[in-house]
Amino acid sequence: MKIRLRPTSISGRLALLYTLGALLAVGLFALLANWKLETNFTAEHEEFLQAKVAELQFDLRDNNNMPSVLIKEILKETDVTRLREYQARVLIAGQNLGETPGMSNALPASLFPAEKGADTWSYPPYRTGGSTWLLTSLPLRSTKGQQDIKLQIALDITQDTALLTDFHRALTIFFILMTPLLMGAGRLAASDALAPVSRIATVAQSITSAQLSRRIPLDPPWPRELTG
Repeated sequence: MKIRLRPTSISGRLALLYTLGALLAVGLFALLANWKLETNFTAEHEEFLQAKVAELQFDLRDNNNMPSVLIKEILKETDVTRLREYQARVLIAGQNLGETPGMSNALPASLFPAEKGADTWSYPPYRTGGSTWLLTSLPLRSTKGQQDIKLQIALDITQDTALLTDFHRALTIFFILMTPLLMGAGRLAASDALAPVSRIATVAQSITSAQLSRRIPLDPPWPRELTG
């Protein structure tokens, strides 16, 4: 028995093409926006860390290379009563001289990357609890070269990460909701565009051998593409 498949709908195919084209355009825009956000956040994070390290390096040299000055500055800026942007730890020869209160519990020294110098910084992310951090280690050089102070600094990027997550979630919901809406709009647009073809097909199917001179009504008017 020969199975006859239902003819493919022209309006359905046009609606599908319309939907795919619209989703592709929106998808490209979303990718561009996401790339821009991530690039801006990365640049801001690096700029903050570099500025903070430069500030601490200046404080160290301006105060006779005393590590206690760094510790005092770090404690002042990362006090528990403040909204912490970063946490930091000062070490000499592996010995912890001072750090942000509670840092050892959340961000032990073993988590931080090895120091590589100011020109080859690395910023591995680390999640603990509900927070996300960028971790880096850098040497702070004294003016006389008497001691090398190692600085471990962690930048809190929790809010930026949450913003990106919300953006991705919003995009997902947008695509889920927009797909059927675009399909419906495409179907309506295709049906309206194909209405003249439907009129021609309807009249052509109704013509008999005795009505070969029958003309297709001009009301409603034809689109200019069909008026010759």
